[in-house]
Order: sequence, then C-alpha cells, then structure tokens
Amino acid sequence: MRDGGRDLTVDEGIAVIGIGTVSEPADLAHIELGVAARDSSVRGATDAAASLIEAVISAIREQAAQSVDVASSRYHVHPDRRPDGGPPRGYVAEHVLSVTLRELERTGSILEAATRVAGDAAEVHSLRLALDPTTQRMDQARTQAWADAVHKATELARLAGRPLGRAAAVVETQPGTPPAPMARLAASEMAAVPVEPGEAEVSLVLSVRFHFAD
Repeated sequence: MRDGGRDLTVDEGIAVIGIGTVSEPADLAHIELGVAARDSSVRGATDAAASLIEAVISAIREQAAQSVDVASSRYHVHPDRRPDGGPPRGYVAEHVLSVTLRELERTGSILEAATRVAGDAAEVHSLRLALDPTTQRMDQARTQAWADAVHKATELARLAGRPLGRAAAVVETQPGTPPAPMARLAASEMAAVPVEPGEAEVSLVLSVRFHFAD
C-alpha cells in the first residue's frame, strides 16, 4: 500500500477508539419472566407450563395491548432433581418470555398481573430499563464518537510530532448492557412493584485507524 509515494505497512499510523453516549430518561422496559411447572411426568409438566404461559401472555396483553412486544426466549424440560442427589422427584418445564414495554408506567402492573396468574410457578428473571436506540439518537452518538476519535488521534499525533492524515479504517460497535438479575419471586411477593425509570443511555463505539500525513 502506498501513500504519497511512500510505502505504508498495515499497522502504521494511529489507532484510537471513540465513544459516543446519549443519556435521556428511559423509555423502554425489557423484562424476562416465565413459568416453571412441575409434575411427575414430562407430559404433565409441559401441559401445565403451556397452560400457565398462555395465561401469563394474556395477562400481559390485557395490561398493555399495543405498547408491548412478547416473544418466547427459552424453553427447557429437565428432571426435578433432589438436593441430596436422590432419584428425581419428577420433571420441570420452564418457558421464559422476553417482554419489551414502551409504557413504563405499566411495568409494575404487568409484573403483578403476570405473576398473579402463574402463582408459585412464576419466575421473574430480569428487568432492564433502557433508551430506545432510534436513528436520531444513534446518529447523535455516532457524531460524538467520531469527534472523540478525532480528538484522541490529533492529540496523539501532536505528542508523536507527526501530522495527522486521513482515516484509513473505521469499525462501529455497540456495547451491550446486561440485564439486572431479579430474584425468582412468587405471586404473593409481587403484589406491588414500584418502578422508577431514571436515566438510560445508548452508546456507540468507533474504532478508527488514521494514517500520518507526512
């Protein structure tokens, strides 16, 4: 590869990471919840789980008809093993839903309704409040990330005593946010679930390599 009549190696230049973040009040709730049904037979456990999860989905949609997305995320059937290692007590069928809610004020009522219809088979795995990564927000974060990358590269070039050249490569990534774990609670323990949205973020990372200009 040549630049201005001079050979360049792949690694020559300056490599930096630029980070852009937009912070606003949260407008999405991501919930993972489901049921764990137990029975002495596989068929009994799976039938019970199917009935319970249908009731949970209905309860969720009754609370937030148009502002919620519901999808199955995990399904697992396994022996109900004893803590002492003895023969299994039966079987457990677990069905977990991924719920995305756009009306945060309904989060508590959805959790209460879903766990109430499932009873002691209910499981709430996680609740994460987030910011919808709209095109406008991502463009804003991208602009911030690029400015951050240019600033860092310019400063490094100054310290190295070399003029900064053009960008040779750019890679964009989005850091993930792990969900906050919640205890597996029975319906009686979920009677009231106050949810305070607070601030949330969307972030974007640009990995940029610049050539030197000389």
